[in-house]
Amino acid sequence: MEIIWHGNSCLTFKGKGGVTLITNPQTVSGKMKGEIVLVSGPNDKAIEVEGSKNVVDWPGEYEMSDIPIFGLQVDKTVIYCFEIEGIKICHLGELANTLTSETVKDIGDVDVLVIKVGAGSNLDGKKAMEVIEEIEPRVVIPMTEDNDAEMAIKSIGANQVETAEKFVIKSRSELPEDQMRYVALTLTK
Repeated sequence: MEIIWHGNSCLTFKGKGGVTLITNPQTVSGKMKGEIVLVSGPNDKAIEVEGSKNVVDWPGEYEMSDIPIFGLQVDKTVIYCFEIEGIKICHLGELANTLTSETVKDIGDVDVLVIKVGAGSNLDGKKAMEVIEEIEPRVVIPMTEDNDAEMAIKSIGANQVETAEKFVIKSRSELPEDQMRYVALTLTK
């Protein structure tokens, strides 16, 4: 699976099987292609995505192109959890507060957490770190408005940050078991 960041809360998740899922596509992201589109909140004005068969902008349980998707309304955003190739991803959208224990339980185990941090985020560094610690993902990928993901993730206290144009996961077994990995993706259009 490949994860590519296009700025703000827009990412592309490409599975080896050919399925592509896009979160919060925006005009600044350029022309996008994908089968499944997830829209987190009322402020996310999704652009048309070439090849999209399904657009989800509401909480609930779905299965599309063999990808299970669970949307959970929290504040004014929808948190999406989905699984591609056995890897569970949680996209927190425009989360504004820490999570209740019930919400953390609903989210469950997470391999990759995508969280908005830094300038333009609804969460300050302390709250963002609390959310990360509550969920305890294996990998954390920040989303920012100022397009400096590495600086944003350092601002919440992460010591070691990897930087990459895209994050490639060949199998779940290559993800860390006993520590969190922080990956700052560089902006791709």
